[in-house]
Amino acid sequence: MATNPFDQYDAPAKNPFDEFDDTPAIAAAPGFAATAKRTAGQMLTSTARAIDDVTGPNLVTAAAREYGQGVIDRNPAGIQSIGDIAASPFLAIKEATGNVATQAGVGAAAAMGLEAVGQRIAGPAGAAVGRTVGGYLPMFAQEYGSIRDEQIEGGRESIPRALGAATAATALERVGPDGRIIFKGLKNPVERTVKQVAGQAGRDVLVEGATEGVQTVVEQLGAFKDPRTAENLGETALSTAMGGIGGGVAGGAHAAASSLKAGRSQP
Repeated sequence: MATNPFDQYDAPAKNPFDEFDDTPAIAAAPGFAATAKRTAGQMLTSTARAIDDVTGPNLVTAAAREYGQGVIDRNPAGIQSIGDIAASPFLAIKEATGNVATQAGVGAAAAMGLEAVGQRIAGPAGAAVGRTVGGYLPMFAQEYGSIRDEQIEGGRESIPRALGAATAATALERVGPDGRIIFKGLKNPVERTVKQVAGQAGRDVLVEGATEGVQTVVEQLGAFKDPRTAENLGETALSTAMGGIGGGVAGGAHAAASSLKAGRSQP
C-alpha cells in the first residue's frame, strides 16, 4: 500500500487522512474472463501506441494506455510456460479460448460494422472492402503497436520494420479459424457430421498452432529480437501450444455452429 505524507503523524493511532491511501488492485483469478479482459487491454494499449505514431502522443492515447495497462495488471495470466499447460490443462483451455474469442469477436464486429458502412457508400463492392479492412484492422493495430512497444523498450526503433512485421503477422490471420470467423461468420454454412466437426477441430489445432508460432517469430524479428535465444524459443513454444488449443476450440465451435445452421436451413 502506498503511503501519504500524513502517515508520519500516525503514532500512536491512525490519522483521518489514511482514507486517502492508495488501495492495491486485487488480481482476478486466471481463467476465461480474466484472459478476455487482458486481451482487450492489450488490444487497447497496442492500438493507442499505433495511433501515437500517426498523430503523435496525446492525452487521449495516454489515458487509453494507462487504462489498458491497468486491465492487464489486474488480470494476470495463469499459463506462462509449457510446464503450466501440463500442470493445468483445463486452465490452459480456458485462457486460450478467452484469447481467441476476444480477438475474433473484435475482428468480426469491426468487419460487420465497416461492411455495413461500405454497403451504404458503394454497394456490394464497398461492403466487400469494408469487411476486409474491418477484419484486418484490429489485429494489425495490435500487432504493430505491440511490436513498437517492444522496440521502444529495447531501445531500437524502426517504424518501417514494425510495419513490415505487423503486415506479415496480420496476413497470417486469414489462414486459421480466426479468419473464418471474422471474414465468413456463418455465411454459406456447411452441414457436417460429428466426426467431420472433430476433424475440423483437429486440423485447426495444427493450423492455428503453426500460425501463432510463425507470428511470434515475425513479431520478435520486428522488435529486433533474436528468436533463437532460450527465452524467445520458450515464448514461441508457448504461443504455438496455446494457439493450437484456442484454434481447436474456436474451429470446432465454428464448424458445429455452421453445421447446425445448415441443418436448420434445409427444407
